[in-house]
Amino acid sequence: MSIKGISNPPHIAASSVEHVARDGWNLALNGAKDAASGVEHVAEDDRNLALNGPTPGIILQNIELYNASGPNANEPSLSDIRQGSYGDCSFLASLGALVQNDPNAVKNMIHDNGNGTYTVALHVQNNDFHDLWGVCGKSYTTKRVTSSANEISPSGVHGGCDNGKQVIWPAVVEAAYAKLHDTKIFGHDLGINSGYGNIGGGSWPQPVLETLTGRDAQSYSPLVFLIVKGAGLKSQFDNGKLIVMSTPESDGAQDGYDKGLNPYGLIGGHAYTVINVYMKNGQEYVSLNNPWGFDQPQDIPLSELPKVSDVITVGTA
Repeated sequence: MSIKGISNPPHIAASSVEHVARDGWNLALNGAKDAASGVEHVAEDDRNLALNGPTPGIILQNIELYNASGPNANEPSLSDIRQGSYGDCSFLASLGALVQNDPNAVKNMIHDNGNGTYTVALHVQNNDFHDLWGVCGKSYTTKRVTSSANEISPSGVHGGCDNGKQVIWPAVVEAAYAKLHDTKIFGHDLGINSGYGNIGGGSWPQPVLETLTGRDAQSYSPLVFLIVKGAGLKSQFDNGKLIVMSTPESDGAQDGYDKGLNPYGLIGGHAYTVINVYMKNGQEYVSLNNPWGFDQPQDIPLSELPKVSDVITVGTA
C-alpha cells in the first residue's frame, strides 16, 4: 500500500476471507484476493479500512488485560502486539517501543474500571499562548480517555494468546487513542470509527510517541541522523530512547518492496520498533520488530539505513 501508515499484515478480518496469499492481497483498495483459487472476495468493510477505519464492536469472550501466566505474567509485553487487518503500524511500532523500554509506563497508563470499561492516560499537546504556540517548546496536558469493551475493534490490533484467552491491553490503548483522535467537524464528533481511520490513514510515529508519553519526539531522515548524530543510534538506544524506523512507500507490493536494494526482508510503507542496537565485528547493527508479529526482518547494518529507511523517530519514555 502506497499510503504512508497503511501497512497491513496479509490476513483479513473474520468478516472476510481467512487465508490470503501474501503476494495477492491489496486490502484497502481492492478487497482481498485468494491467490490460490484466483477468486476475488470483495468486502466493503475491508476496502474502506484505510479511509474510515475498522468498525468497533468486538464481542469479547475469554479475555484478560495481561497474560496471567508465563514470564510476563500480569505485565504488558512487546510480544502481545499483533497487528490486525488495517494500517495502524505506526501506532503499534510506537506502542511497542514504549512497552519494550518501560512496561510499567504502559501498565500505569491503563486503569481497569471493573465494569467493562478502561481508562487510559494519554497526552495532548497544548500549543497555546502559554508556550507561545510551540515556539518556546511543547507542553502537554494529560487526558484520561475511557472506552468500553465494545469500542475495541475486531479489525484492529490483536493481543497475544494466553491459555486460550486473548490479551487485550494493546487494543484497549488503541481504542483510547482512536477516541482521542476522532474527527470533529464544526463541533460535530464523527465518533471513534473516524479515530480508527485517522490512525491508519497516514499517521506518523512522532505524534504517537508524544501522545503516549507526554514528551517531545523528533523525526530524522536516516542520512541526516547519521551525519548529525554520528554512529549514535546505539547510545540513544542504550540511554532508553524510544526508536521507531519507517520504510519508504513501495509500488503497492509491500512484501519485498525492492529486493535488489533491500536484502533484509523489510516491508514497504511500514513501521518497525527498534528492539536492539549492537556492535559486531566493528559494525553497528539494528534489530527490528515487525508489529505484525511475524515476517521479522534481518538485522541491518547501521550504514545501510539510508538505503532501506526514510524516517527514524526518537522519543523519550
